Amino acid sequence: MTWVLESRLFIATLGFHEDVVLRILNKYYAGAGDVIKVFTLHPAAGAAKKAFEYLRTDLIKLGISNDNIKLIEVPEGDMVESLSLFINEISESGEKPEEIIFCLGGGSRIVVVPATIASMIISLSGIKVKISITSEAYTGGITEASADWFSIPAFISEQRIRLLEAIGNNEGANIAKISNILGQKEKTIKNRISELKRLNLVYQKGKGRGVYLSPVGRLTIKVFKMLETLKAKG
Repeated sequence: MTWVLESRLFIATLGFHEDVVLRILNKYYAGAGDVIKVFTLHPAAGAAKKAFEYLRTDLIKLGISNDNIKLIEVPEGDMVESLSLFINEISESGEKPEEIIFCLGGGSRIVVVPATIASMIISLSGIKVKISITSEAYTGGITEASADWFSIPAFISEQRIRLLEAIGNNEGANIAKISNILGQKEKTIKNRISELKRLNLVYQKGKGRGVYLSPVGRLTIKVFKMLETLKAKG
């Protein structure tokens, strides 16, 4: 398998329709240098094998090397074994891709579930991970999400939640104002906001570099409060 600079790894779940995978790959302009690993239920049904061969033909037309296209069969009945298979296939090259994109929607839930869990685990490595989901019934569009959010529970603390809340209550305030509100050093707040930006929880804009909550930041506050409420009830 050949990786090139800024190559991407696509992890796709496949049922009987290759078009489900192709729609997502076309959305991301998959092409030369990208690696496509396709997962289907073991033993692969004739229709799934046929769909993969059609998919392979289309991918080669996009400039993707045949060596960078692989079909992997996921065993039924052992979630740990299935998850291990995904992790092994993702890490086997020994190289770090620029980005990993999980193309979900096609195939059995037995394949989609460990793929989703694998995306959560891989997001903890620092690699940029995206999840794209579309319907095998060809209804609706493509839903996209960043898997970065899955790493937040291990990162977030009450102190950082207080910072998010301060930003939410004073949206557009710059770092100096936020540091005054919290009574903390400006350098400390600047470093913490950089961390929050890396997780896509906040962003800055305007000449004054005002700080704003992202939709993920708002959701994080809600999740943290919900968990605190459940702990209190326990």
